Amino acid sequence: LNEVYPDTSWLTHGGCPRDSQVRGLAEGMAEEDPLLRAKAMLTSESKVEEAMRISMLPWITFLGTSWLFLYCYEHVPSLVLLLLVLWTLMCLCTLLAMQLRPKVAQGKHGLVVVLSLVGVSLGVMFGYWNYSRAGGVGDYWAADAHRDAGVLVFQQHSRPDARLSTAYVAWGQKYCVAPILGTGEYEGAAAAQYFATGKDCCKDLEFTCGEAMDEAAHAGLVIFNKTQALNQILKQDLDYYMKAARMASARFGVQLAEEPIFLTWVGDSDLALANLWPQARNAWLLSSMLALPLCAVITFAIEAWRGSTLGLESLETLKEKTFA
Repeated sequence: LNEVYPDTSWLTHGGCPRDSQVRGLAEGMAEEDPLLRAKAMLTSESKVEEAMRISMLPWITFLGTSWLFLYCYEHVPSLVLLLLVLWTLMCLCTLLAMQLRPKVAQGKHGLVVVLSLVGVSLGVMFGYWNYSRAGGVGDYWAADAHRDAGVLVFQQHSRPDARLSTAYVAWGQKYCVAPILGTGEYEGAAAAQYFATGKDCCKDLEFTCGEAMDEAAHAGLVIFNKTQALNQILKQDLDYYMKAARMASARFGVQLAEEPIFLTWVGDSDLALANLWPQARNAWLLSSMLALPLCAVITFAIEAWRGSTLGLESLETLKEKTFA
């Protein structure tokens, strides 16, 4: 005993070694023994590999969920929601089934399932945001009446009237609108049927949303009212723009059309349309590349925390056995 643990005074006084003493003993043994040092290095590398393996399924879950919103939600929203609900239920059932297994077997498998649920949630939030930002894959290629048209081109003298711009504040953002009127058209009685829109780009007598400052711009990309199931639950930007338009009507006496059309004001509509899809696709690719290392770091941190917790429990067990 003196060779392994020189300080044995605690035995005669009925005490027990401090945690720092036990840790110091373990560290000293590891430094003296090259085999233990090599084992520690291999253990560290295996933990990184294990964190990467645990992260794969949550990462694929996030990847697939956001991909479904980008490519499929516009055309088959019910199928997308059904797949996500089924996957979520499967994860929850797996967690419930794990309660019947020993805790030792639950650890890493349970972590994979929990992170997969997190991946679904983040995938839905990011995927829906990316889908809404791009307006949907097929929105801007419809061509029927004005309400179904993706692009509206106005006469040269028509443009957003900054004097009548108004903003509705929600979730820390300003949803700005300005009625599109012809030069000198506003006399307090003209009905506003079209509104240019934007976020955080207006103040009193100033409207800089989109390309409103470009004198040559005279076109708009229509913002459509989404009718899919998820859109009926979550607030759309269009809802806030409508509230801003009603505020403008009450404030300036502008007659508001029964169903006004909201647009993003652009100069080159063809170029603006061409950029929508690449922007959404690039955002998805970038998020996919960042999600895997982020998930691995989170997993490694959780495993390290669990390891330290188990280490403290082991120290307590060692002291109990030694004292006994």
